[in-house]
Amino acid sequence: MFAADSTTLVICGEDYLGPATPARGYLETWTLSDHNHPELVGAPIALGPYGWLSVSGGTVLAMRVDSATIQLWKILGDAAPVKVGPPLPKLATQITALALSPDGKFLAAATGTELTIWALADPSRPELVTSATLKSVDPIRAISFSADTGMLATASGPPFLQHADLAVWDFSDHRHLAAQLEPSVPLFLGISAPIVFDPAATSLAARTTDGIELWDTDKHHAVNRICASTIGVLTRDNWSTYVPQLPFRSMCP
Repeated sequence: MFAADSTTLVICGEDYLGPATPARGYLETWTLSDHNHPELVGAPIALGPYGWLSVSGGTVLAMRVDSATIQLWKILGDAAPVKVGPPLPKLATQITALALSPDGKFLAAATGTELTIWALADPSRPELVTSATLKSVDPIRAISFSADTGMLATASGPPFLQHADLAVWDFSDHRHLAAQLEPSVPLFLGISAPIVFDPAATSLAARTTDGIELWDTDKHHAVNRICASTIGVLTRDNWSTYVPQLPFRSMCP
């Protein structure tokens, strides 16, 4: 994971110690000021057996320190990351997915079908913003914020080559989640997150069993398609028949 300055690389991994011993995680920071000679900054930080699940946004790093607890870290660039405040309150069940918004201002965590979001205006004091429960019976396994944080996508399903529920949420007011789209698609839900928004937040890419698929998430494009296919349908007569309680107005530009 790269920090915002693109000259710092944070690596989170795990040491496999055998089937009878839980794997132990570790955190390393590398400086890339000279791309030909990366240098390790300080000593690796030892983590618990669940520390491999981590995400970064800007200069903030979020990491699962046990099955249901998240710790925030500050990425310093010229030194090893440092913890920011105490861990967040322990969640009810195991965390199945994590995501930080690209600007590091929001953190999303999934516990099964439950999605919880915190605001990180002050990372040392995360503020609980909202939560939502998905209709899917399978746990959320991937989360992605759009670059402008106006949308959030989740993928839920059993692991690996299975059909999954892909939901795109409206998060434009940064206080509530409203589902926009909930198709069932054959996503490849492996270890890495299979969904990501493009920088302009006009497309969502997903890794499926057939390769990469793209969805148009631009609301203006949707309005244009609807208006183009319904020209002449909503006349004044039809309006007065179906919505007589409202004054007529043109719904398309």
